[in-house]
Amino acid sequence: MGNIRAIRTEADYQAALARIDALMDADFGTPDGDELDVLTDLVELYEARHVPIGYPSPIEAIRFRMEQGGLAPRDLVPFLGSRAKVSEILSGKRPLTMQMARALHANLGIPAEVLLQQPGSELPSALEGIDWQRFPLAAMVEFEWIAKQPNLLSHAEEIMRDLIRRAGGEHILPAALYRKNDQARANANMDPYALKAWCWEVLARANTMPLPTAYKSGTVDLEFLLKVA
Repeated sequence: MGNIRAIRTEADYQAALARIDALMDADFGTPDGDELDVLTDLVELYEARHVPIGYPSPIEAIRFRMEQGGLAPRDLVPFLGSRAKVSEILSGKRPLTMQMARALHANLGIPAEVLLQQPGSELPSALEGIDWQRFPLAAMVEFEWIAKQPNLLSHAEEIMRDLIRRAGGEHILPAALYRKNDQARANANMDPYALKAWCWEVLARANTMPLPTAYKSGTVDLEFLLKVA
């Protein structure tokens, strides 16, 4: 097997793709075949972390929420208006109205940007509107999350984008889930920028830790996540 290493940069990614092309005819169970399997898994992991994906369609999102909650089509009648409308929405024959989208968002928790998206739209930047200088850079230096350097604030965006890159990319953070319940109230003293920085630091450190065993593709599926939850 060749000298295989983690894929961390675009150059690593392109080199891995080229090597995969060269190994495509390798026989299963041979050293080249084993190298091909490992490289394929590494490329899939890199793409999952760095290649933005589009939103699911509104119908896919509704059906997924129904499966999650054990809902039948009749349970959507209060939000969509009638059984006929439910049937037409789920079959794609009728588009969602603004009123329907608001009802589904408010009662089923389906993100509004998914329900109201335009066909073929992609995920917006998770960093839009960020004020880079609001991150607690001095504290991050003290905790040794980032290197000490002069004029921290003037390099705030560069520093944080590097941390985000090491964490796995800008679209990784929105996947984080925090324990809460319906009665929970936001802590007025919580600093959202400090929380983001902490999440990215945790993810960056996790990316430096090798898995104790080889990951088998498909192990983490919806059933597995439900058991974890």
